[in-house]
Amino acid sequence: MAFFRYIIPMAYTTNQSLLYAIKNGDGVSWQIFYETYRPLIVFCGVQKLYADEVDDLLQNVMIKVFNAQKNFIYDPAKGLFRDYLGKIIHNEIVNIQRARPEESSKLPIAGEVYDNFEKMWLEQWEAHLFHMAETELKNRVSETTFQAFDLYALQGMPPKSVANFLGLSISQVYKAKTICKAIMQEIIEELRSNE
Repeated sequence: MAFFRYIIPMAYTTNQSLLYAIKNGDGVSWQIFYETYRPLIVFCGVQKLYADEVDDLLQNVMIKVFNAQKNFIYDPAKGLFRDYLGKIIHNEIVNIQRARPEESSKLPIAGEVYDNFEKMWLEQWEAHLFHMAETELKNRVSETTFQAFDLYALQGMPPKSVANFLGLSISQVYKAKTICKAIMQEIIEELRSNE
């Protein structure tokens, strides 16, 4: 699966703790939420909407989440946050599409559209988790270790070339990959437990 990359200026945060902070009115947490999920919302919008409608989607989704946050109780037994956010995004995409006078009568009902959307959403959620794990990994290992992992494991550069480029031995490149892969897996598992 190909992962898209985007930049978020923040440290890794679990959904659950972030949602509780937002509910308690923490403005910094709201900004983190916005910066964390904006790329996902925009990506979905770009796939389903005209360029000038994507900003409307972002604004509408953020307003829905903001308005719901006062009464929001995160209960994983009732479903995943991933699915909750995905349904809000999907519904807003459908609302924007239906507001188009030239197309509103030609659109299928929301349930039919969701099957197509759900596959794309799950793929992008996985990319989002990977990116968050990658961001946290950078905070847990040295810059050189991360660079060796990135060049060798993620970008596919031959280990000898990575070693020469970074001034490492080939065994250090292999070790960086092993260490980083284990940490990434641990982070992704933690993120999944907080979906």
